[in-house]
Amino acid sequence: IVACEDLGSTFDLDFNDAVFRLSYNSSGNNNSNLVITPLAAGGTLPIYLYYGEDNIGNIDGNNDPEFHTLINEDIKPENGRYPVLHADRKRDENSANTFTIPVPENFSIANTDFISNFKIRVNQGNDSYFINNEGIKKGKAPQMLFLPEDWRWPKELNSIFSAYPNFSAWTQNSSVLNWMNNYTEGMVVEDYQQQ
Repeated sequence: IVACEDLGSTFDLDFNDAVFRLSYNSSGNNNSNLVITPLAAGGTLPIYLYYGEDNIGNIDGNNDPEFHTLINEDIKPENGRYPVLHADRKRDENSANTFTIPVPENFSIANTDFISNFKIRVNQGNDSYFINNEGIKKGKAPQMLFLPEDWRWPKELNSIFSAYPNFSAWTQNSSVLNWMNNYTEGMVVEDYQQQ
């Protein structure tokens, strides 16, 4: 799971503003793909997911699809803001749209170097800026997290520092990996349940 923060340290630091799952699919014969499944859009600003210079979702002729619309193509902004999607309860991934990126046959999702190709563009008023995992500094929260497949992102407006009490220890010492298993009940996303 890749979890992104769209406003840096200026708002809620809940890392649910753009959340997507990555999986690897190889059918042999040099036909390997990285599969992207958009999971949540807790931010309300228009955001766009890129892999390198390619906007994810471009494959259907939509030349600049916004991230919320990758989750629900019927979603429309109101006064320039999108509704929050799946920030408090996981979505049914069986009905989710997926997007593929061709990757070399020797690609390995365990080799995380490829993650630096992902970035999100955030539109805020007349300004636009990119967020990725570059410029990470000790003691500071990164803007993108690459986490195990069962990780539960914080609910909307719940800071990752409150939802995951050991997160700040990890920002000081990257070997403190148990932070992602120690969460505050009620502050992280709930599993999908049919209504």
